[in-house]
Amino acid sequence: MAKIFISAYSGNLDKNNKYAVPCFLDSFLSEFKNSGNDVLFFSSSLFSYEKGETAPNSLIQKIKAFSPDVIILFNNGFYDYDFSVEFDCPIIVLEVDSYLYFSNPHILQKKNNKYLYFVQANDSIQNIHDHLGIDTSRIYRVPVFTSVRANKKQPNTNISFIGTFFNYTDFIRNFMLSLPSATDINEFKDICRYIEKNPFTSKENILQNLSISSQYLQKNLSVETIGAFLCSTKRIKTLSAIADLGLELYGTESWITKFNYYPEIALSFHGERVYTLADNQRIYNNSKIGISIAHFQAKSGFPLRIMDVMASNACLVSDYHEDFNLYFPKVPIPLYDSPAEAREVCSRLLKEENLRKDIVTQCHEIIEEKYRFKRYRKNWEDILGISLCSKGKGEIKFLFPQEFIKDTHKAKESKSVNRGGAQRLQYKIWKHLGKKLRKKGIIK
Repeated sequence: MAKIFISAYSGNLDKNNKYAVPCFLDSFLSEFKNSGNDVLFFSSSLFSYEKGETAPNSLIQKIKAFSPDVIILFNNGFYDYDFSVEFDCPIIVLEVDSYLYFSNPHILQKKNNKYLYFVQANDSIQNIHDHLGIDTSRIYRVPVFTSVRANKKQPNTNISFIGTFFNYTDFIRNFMLSLPSATDINEFKDICRYIEKNPFTSKENILQNLSISSQYLQKNLSVETIGAFLCSTKRIKTLSAIADLGLELYGTESWITKFNYYPEIALSFHGERVYTLADNQRIYNNSKIGISIAHFQAKSGFPLRIMDVMASNACLVSDYHEDFNLYFPKVPIPLYDSPAEAREVCSRLLKEENLRKDIVTQCHEIIEEKYRFKRYRKNWEDILGISLCSKGKGEIKFLFPQEFIKDTHKAKESKSVNRGGAQRLQYKIWKHLGKKLRKKGIIK
């Protein structure tokens, strides 16, 4: 049995359930627990942490008292705290999105830390090395797993998609309200094309490599927001093309609250909160097709939903990813390269049941052979040199940021008091000098 501390962003998924976590994280925690490990999980409410956001001392003391054998940080999602200074166990940064979303990269770039990196995407190894300066000997490609299980029920839904609408609307609206010239609009289009080809670029690189004369774009350019625009428009166009084939859309409320215009998409949306393994498994098992529309940055790697759909009753339909050839070389995954092609592929699979079922069978075979947790755990054990399995009964304990609010407030109050004391001292000095200078006639 091992003691495992995990920190990850859980999001505000369900106001009525503080233990709510996304599907993969739900599987991750449960599988390690079911393997006989004790898990201490910090359920972060922040997607990322900035430099200077100090960890509450009481939280660090809780982790020390737990005495972990392994520390796992999803996207390095934790306060500005270097675990390698006070903890002697393996520290894993688990990439679940992209290195671009790693919190506090300044910690990771220290030459003397002990962090290891587990990634799925083949190109992540080079990206992390090139952009963070991490030696490739500390970066391991560890393919993820799925806990979704198919059942023998006949699906009733034609097509399902579970995903997020990434909000970009205010940026576009404000840009157009600034009354851009034709040149400004063309520059915006150039920026979009550049980001599509270079998804891991920065604002500085764009301004350096493109001639941007628009004052508005120079001031307000955001790679993240334009990335949201590129990703969401791709999803909008694809979902719109297949909506009348029987689409059921699940995900964040932003599909309704932030997104306008496409009524066929709005009418496909189901408002129930979907996040757990059980939720995803139920939806995919009741679907003939599970479509994947990835983030524009996923060139080599692919979304976590890919393996979930492959393990279910649904037939996967996806945009292309280079790593399909690496992970599923013999599986004929139906692919599309445009909204029109997505519609064509889905229409054919809905008509040709035998073809659809044959693809589903092949997906099940490779998932069972290579992408279950037992294999995933063994990869970790081989790299770390410790056992992550026992016959004992594991448990999961949750830690929440709000438990440490008082501690955080004390630290802020202490700083405030110190600042107040310094200000009072400055005032006394100023008052004393003022009297002397007035006596000498230097000031009035």
